[in-house]
Amino acid sequence: MHLLKFTAVTLMVMEASVANAQSAPYLTGNNLRNAISNYTLIGQNWAEFYQTDGNIAGRARKDGRVCNYTGTWTARPDRICYSYPAQHGEPAHSGCSKLKLNNNTITHFDPTFGWQKFDGVATRYFGNALDRFSQPDCPPPPRR
Repeated sequence: MHLLKFTAVTLMVMEASVANAQSAPYLTGNNLRNAISNYTLIGQNWAEFYQTDGNIAGRARKDGRVCNYTGTWTARPDRICYSYPAQHGEPAHSGCSKLKLNNNTITHFDPTFGWQKFDGVATRYFGNALDRFSQPDCPPPPRR
């Protein structure tokens, strides 16, 4: 009986955590910028350190390899926008995300439609924590 009660309470707490993350407001203004500036976000297949000067140092796992990459980020009033030059055979690309913060979990959402982005949940670490992610085995990105 105690195990059943414990399981029920655990499930309610987990459901409440998910509901809180989904119902939390999107970050805006200084809260948005401060949530990622000088932090590393680590997702399932990527990690990015958002430097205070607007540069990004990142690592991504693709096709069994881990590659370093670079980019830039800009805080807008209600979203973060990213830009990445062509690197490692990938074309240049850019985009934006609305963010929600729940403890040290950041969730990325499409700014137009509001859905959660694929692999858009990341754990936030203060400073450059790229070494918490897999070590790179690709050649370094070209210098700009």
